[in-house]
Amino acid sequence: ILVVCVALTIVIAIQANKRKVEQEETAVAPEESTGEEEAMLDVPEVPLEKDAVPGIKELFDVYYKAMVEGDTDTMEKLVYYMERSFPPHDKWLAEGVRRLGGDGRYEDLLRLLLAAMESPGENACRSMEQVGGLLAHGLYRAGYISDIESFLEEHVAELLYKSGIADKTVEELAEAIARREFEAFDVVKNEGGRASCQDDWFTFSIMRKSQYLTWDHTMLLQYLYDFDRELERGHNLIEEKYGRMMESTAPGQYEEMKARFPEITPEKKEIIERIVAMQVAWMEEFAADYPYLAGNARSIHTYEDKGWDTSYETYLRGEISTYSDKMLELYGRYIAAHAAAGQNLAREIMTHSVHMYGYESLEDAEEGQRREADV
Repeated sequence: ILVVCVALTIVIAIQANKRKVEQEETAVAPEESTGEEEAMLDVPEVPLEKDAVPGIKELFDVYYKAMVEGDTDTMEKLVYYMERSFPPHDKWLAEGVRRLGGDGRYEDLLRLLLAAMESPGENACRSMEQVGGLLAHGLYRAGYISDIESFLEEHVAELLYKSGIADKTVEELAEAIARREFEAFDVVKNEGGRASCQDDWFTFSIMRKSQYLTWDHTMLLQYLYDFDRELERGHNLIEEKYGRMMESTAPGQYEEMKARFPEITPEKKEIIERIVAMQVAWMEEFAADYPYLAGNARSIHTYEDKGWDTSYETYLRGEISTYSDKMLELYGRYIAAHAAAGQNLAREIMTHSVHMYGYESLEDAEEGQRREADV
């Protein structure tokens, strides 16, 4: 489904570019063009690696042909893909599109597509921009893209990236993220010299994968995309996470470095603090039920921070503060769903941890830690 969305998004983006270029060229034709103007009108095609995503060429051909021929049946199927559904028989497609969104959000999509292909000049460009907005909202709701920019070319790189890893399991994605993070952690410079945990893949992998194995597929795809995108920009999210923790553990040093980090809006900070408060409460509950296991973990509260000992609360706040807006939205919904269901996320994460350490259950691990403490 994600690959189908990639294909049609690329087609529509390119078609929109061609429409815009044609309109601008017509507008300036009577006047003598300068080299600068020609350069501005030269909108490049999206650079794609040949056969980087299996099947993408075939899908591209199918949807390009559908657009040229006004094949509304094929176009309608995209709506189902964006809603994570498979389309019904062709004769039910149109009626299904009207009902699928539940709020009429897709009723104008095909009309606008056909209008854009049949109308000349400015009207076609206006229709295509509206189509881009509708598709962007649908792709955003489905978790395929990170924002609702209506200029669809802006989303091609993200869609291609995610389609290339969309068939990976939760376990494979959790492993991939942990390894990316460990590589990024390896280059983080510590004021007191290299930390021992930077050379301890075994413990690091258990701690990180225990968390990611509780996430859903959409969250993992988003975070891996965000992490790699930021690394390409020279922004190490692991370095930022540890830097943000220093707001509590080393305030003076944090003041010197905070300008290097993206600014967090007051609204985003409020969301982060609400999430942190919920997770701290879960960790307090876990510690009450499993005191020996909790005794081997971080202290829980920020007020317990020491220069050499960062609490669970401070660590969590630093980590969530590195999330993109889309990732924070996904994570916030995930936390809210746990709360609504009466589930304790700290318990779920620790269950994965003790399993990877070889224990059968939390109770088994708690008893093992109690015996060790009594020796």
